Amino acid sequence: MSHAPYTDSWNQEPPRIYNPYLTDTSLLDILHTKLSKEIREKVNDDLVRFGKRCITEIKNLGDQAENHHPKLHHFDAWQRRVDEIETSTAWKRLNDISAEEGLVSTGFNRKVLVKISLSRSNLNCRKPTKDLPAQIPKYFWTSGQWMTEKRGGSDVSLATRTVAFPNKNQDFNTDHELNGVKFFTSATDSQMTFTLARIVPDRKDINEKELDKIPLSLFFVKMRDEATNQLNGIQIHKLKQKLGTKALPTAELSLVNTKALLVGQPGRGISNISYMLNITRLYNSISAVSRMRRVVNIARDYAQRRIAFGRTLSELPLHARTLSELECEVRGCLHLVMDQVDRMGRLEHAELNNKSIDPIEATLLRLLIPVTKLYTAKKCVAVVSEGLECLGGQGYIEDTGVPVYLRDSQVLSIWEGTTNVLSMDVLRVLQKQPDAIQTFLQRVVQNCKVNQKKLSEQDELRVKYCTKNILSSVDQLKSDLLYASKQKLIELCSRQLSMSIAHIYIASLLLVHCGENKSDRTDVSADVQCLYQYVTMHAPLCKIVGPAVSGETLSDIVSRERLLVSDSNGSGRFGSKVDEVIFTPYGIKSRM
Repeated sequence: MSHAPYTDSWNQEPPRIYNPYLTDTSLLDILHTKLSKEIREKVNDDLVRFGKRCITEIKNLGDQAENHHPKLHHFDAWQRRVDEIETSTAWKRLNDISAEEGLVSTGFNRKVLVKISLSRSNLNCRKPTKDLPAQIPKYFWTSGQWMTEKRGGSDVSLATRTVAFPNKNQDFNTDHELNGVKFFTSATDSQMTFTLARIVPDRKDINEKELDKIPLSLFFVKMRDEATNQLNGIQIHKLKQKLGTKALPTAELSLVNTKALLVGQPGRGISNISYMLNITRLYNSISAVSRMRRVVNIARDYAQRRIAFGRTLSELPLHARTLSELECEVRGCLHLVMDQVDRMGRLEHAELNNKSIDPIEATLLRLLIPVTKLYTAKKCVAVVSEGLECLGGQGYIEDTGVPVYLRDSQVLSIWEGTTNVLSMDVLRVLQKQPDAIQTFLQRVVQNCKVNQKKLSEQDELRVKYCTKNILSSVDQLKSDLLYASKQKLIELCSRQLSMSIAHIYIASLLLVHCGENKSDRTDVSADVQCLYQYVTMHAPLCKIVGPAVSGETLSDIVSRERLLVSDSNGSGRFGSKVDEVIFTPYGIKSRM
């Protein structure tokens, strides 16, 4: 049987990526506003060079590392237990580049944070560690952060079962020995980690109720004994098979008399690690924005090359609107993240120079870090998914290199706290600092008073509309919070509260941006359009309390919602016994 020859010689032109520093007008504008001319001139050439490196060497190494996943070798050829994690050459080279570029060693220098935002598409889930001689790869250390145990990772105060026995033979490297199981340990190929444990004196036996009463302490652990290069009492059981971030080794392991050094005061572990949580949540947010930016840039470029219905996709009004909405979300998230970067930097600078810390800025940072993390993470999954859809079927094909961005994005709403966990954290801030919400709202109102440049008549109308909308949302937030508190609905509404805070604050930042001096632009129409589109996309900006039946209590609402959760869950409607199996991909174990 003969077949018709494949004669169609036409091929779709693939999308291009460009220097992410030079092509991100919002980032350039923010840097122009935040940095002095002297600093901009000092860092510009380095960022241009690094932007080029991101789309060439770093991208290529990231692709190679993605295709060569880490492997765990429990034993050597002589059956000695070694638990060696083998990572690819590309992964090791990315590690070296992190050192060469100073992504860790220079801490929170603005240049470095910009570098991280440009490169984060290919460098995943490594913890930053400060104050190490880390611009020479040989001395470059990264760190893990081992919190999650079998019982969970969010509620560490009750889930942690790792114990720390005081070590009488104390030296600088160790004053305790840890014993326990850590269920998720990211960056297990790092040189060090921080972890939580409960100090039990005299190695005495203790039951779980007594153990729960012992407060958590923070410990520093070196992965290996520097003299022998052997693992420091660490037994690696398995590497996790994850949806994304596959190049990064994540393990399940046990600590067996692992030598550790107490950090800070005993029993102050959660308080001591909260500082690190602020940093890692901010890095998580930077990762989210960088992934969104990469995928939206790909979708925008593809829209100029793909022809459908006789026109390029960029000329189709509906597709153009979709792209503009994605761009709007990315810009909003970028402003939110860079606002926290700037705030954290100024607070740290004051602390390091023994200057008084602005209590207003400290309160805003404590409130807005969890808001920023949860909002950017959720938006990243949605934006990246829509970006893939903009490429049609090619967005679903692995060898285009695009689906990896969606797989890697999903971890961002889980790692360092899920959306609900972070929403409860926002609620704790408001409970511990009753003035926090008022401080936040005052800042929003202050942002609405920024002097605007000369605008066209249409732009001026848009700005006035948005300003009015933001201010009305401030009043609505006050009203909703008062109602939710009186009705004891605040916990139930904490997720909507967090999202509303994000929407209102981003809108106010975009409003401020319309009146700021830009790098080399006098036309602010695109900035006004971004503001207007963001406000209309998310209207109403404040949506905390939904319609409720008069007199309804929290218990009434929860009971009604649980009807949907429990419906058809494990019991037959006609009295019959329901078949039950354990969900597992490795075979079905029936319990009939």
